Amino acid sequence: MTVCLHTFAVVSTVVIIEHDLSNWAYDLRPWEGGRWNNDEGDPSMRELFPKGNMVHIGFKSQWNQGETARRSWTEPLVENAEKAKWKSFNDFRYVCCADLSCGVRVSVIQGSYQDWHFRRQRPLRGSGKPQRCVNQKSWSSESVFHSLTKMNIRRILSLGTWKDEFNIKEVHTETQITFERNGEQFNFRPDVLLTLQDDSKIYLEVVYTNKPTRLKHELYGENMVVIDLTDGRDNVLLSDYFMDDRVRNFRQWVRDGGIEEALRRELTLENRRQAYRSREVMYLDQNRTVESEFFQEIWDQVKSRGVIISSKSKEIIEEALRPGMSKQEIQKLFDEASLFEIHSSDKSKFIDSWVNLLARESYFSKLAVVLESSRFGNHEFNITLEEAMRVLGVLQEWHSLDWREKISYTIENNISEEGDLLRSLGLDLSVFDIEDLDDWTLLNDYYWKLVPGEWFNYMTRRVADQLYWSVFNQRAGMWNSINGWGTQLMDGV
Repeated sequence: MTVCLHTFAVVSTVVIIEHDLSNWAYDLRPWEGGRWNNDEGDPSMRELFPKGNMVHIGFKSQWNQGETARRSWTEPLVENAEKAKWKSFNDFRYVCCADLSCGVRVSVIQGSYQDWHFRRQRPLRGSGKPQRCVNQKSWSSESVFHSLTKMNIRRILSLGTWKDEFNIKEVHTETQITFERNGEQFNFRPDVLLTLQDDSKIYLEVVYTNKPTRLKHELYGENMVVIDLTDGRDNVLLSDYFMDDRVRNFRQWVRDGGIEEALRRELTLENRRQAYRSREVMYLDQNRTVESEFFQEIWDQVKSRGVIISSKSKEIIEEALRPGMSKQEIQKLFDEASLFEIHSSDKSKFIDSWVNLLARESYFSKLAVVLESSRFGNHEFNITLEEAMRVLGVLQEWHSLDWREKISYTIENNISEEGDLLRSLGLDLSVFDIEDLDDWTLLNDYYWKLVPGEWFNYMTRRVADQLYWSVFNQRAGMWNSINGWGTQLMDGV
């Protein structure tokens, strides 16, 4: 018995790691056999997929539970359902990916209890294969739609009939190409690169989450082809909430010839020119330039390092942007700007000066409701509705900022404590000192009488918090006891 911590599970002799699991595998002979035990094979697939094809494990819910228990399936419960047919060690059928320098045999897990999946086996010693599949990210989550579309495009355009129709000489995927702009070199890897008989190039990009950049639009020109999986134009529905439905819709779209239809439309010179003009209009409407994209890219890189740029410095950089500027020139603007590197310990010090303001906003939002009501008109609250609304507006505007903007503001105004922050916002501590009206009094004597439902919500949250901490403390006590036992065992007691 092997005991594994953190991301491992307690298993017998085998350690299962999440990276070893996938819903997809590469079938080396997809023309043999069909989609389930009694389904016939399709010899024509040998021509369509001469090197193999990706196959989905299938969805357990689409198959009879009794047949799943017996590991013998006749037909699915759902029309057009598919599943990996072959068992784990059926003559080395399934490997983890199409890259044969990485491909390792996978087990087929199609039982009654676990979600179905493939599990990559450990590579043989001395085989030179990596311990984890190098393409695992391409076949997980949303990336699978992009990867499958790209793989199918390359397969389709490599067929002789398509090469003849579109005068294609060569088809490549992920091939690096270099462009030059304003003395700078840019390296790209189009999803699919076509070389035509006249040696001109066509650059195909499969779009699912990120639209083509303005830079690619300028450099590729009318030779860019976009297969867009997001806009519904290509009749593929990938917006369903459940991943199972998205996979099923995508596979049906591929079976119905959706990729071929999109390629025939987008590859024509007329459509490429029309798509180029449409992108030009879109970029103009969005006021999106190559320089603004460079700015945003560098800005995102700076933020990812935990660095804060003051608002004034950001405005100076944006005002200095000029058409035709290189990325290096824009980078220099950032290098010369006022940057503040914030570590987690520094961030906590800033937060200490803001933390009370969130509770104060909640207090004044309830106070405003009470002051607006005529029900308590005879009571003197020592604050007018106008003043309460002014304070509430200031606090709401402050809390609309994200933490980076708050830190930038805090730095620029030399704020070190809550009093400094309040004064910079046009407030002071005295405005919060409302006589005989603490939080509980405001809630119990006034606010809940106007909004009785809030009393139930408040009490429910308190009870839930108490239950949570009660359970947490019990589990913490049990864990400490287990740790104590483990220590005794390790010490040989």
